[in-house]
Amino acid sequence: MAQATRLNRTPELIEKGKVHLKEADAQIKKGRYAEALKEVRLAQGCDPLNPYVDALEYRIKGLIEKQEAQTRAALAGAVPPAEPIAELLSRARTLSAEGKMDEAWACAAHATLASPDDTGVVSLRSDLYATELVTRMVSPDEEIAGCLTDAERCIEEGDMTGAMENALRAFLLDPMHQAVAAFESRHAGTFSALTEGLGLAPDPSAA
Repeated sequence: MAQATRLNRTPELIEKGKVHLKEADAQIKKGRYAEALKEVRLAQGCDPLNPYVDALEYRIKGLIEKQEAQTRAALAGAVPPAEPIAELLSRARTLSAEGKMDEAWACAAHATLASPDDTGVVSLRSDLYATELVTRMVSPDEEIAGCLTDAERCIEEGDMTGAMENALRAFLLDPMHQAVAAFESRHAGTFSALTEGLGLAPDPSAA
């Protein structure tokens, strides 16, 4: 079974799988987790031996569970009083200016839940998207290098989840980048350990 899987792992299917993973990452950034999960499943069908498939699926399922928990809490009235919209917008812009985009998006999400049609909220989300686009256009090589450096540091510290997440981020920025290929070659023997660190059951057919 494992041999048959390897024989079907053609360059065309591997490349197609990478495309689906990049689209999954794009859907995650938009908060469309169901669509992201579909893309991961398509990537898995193309290249089931790609170690990033399981890692991204694990991440998306975690985000879905978190989203569902927040929804249940909101319906149960367990969410504390919302922070004023003006404060959320101000804090989001401050965080964005400091380069803390994850925190900025978290503020934007809270503001959107509180008042999705507020013009200030709509403007904020547009500005955050624009900021991320500009950031990605500045120096992808530096961003990839930074991700891989963080991945190496996480491996040294035994933080397997952090290592896989940073390596995945670099991979999705440019799957064909020389630095990404070098990292994967250098740590080919540790991918199984990374997968175990994420709490994922190893695939016996990949042995």
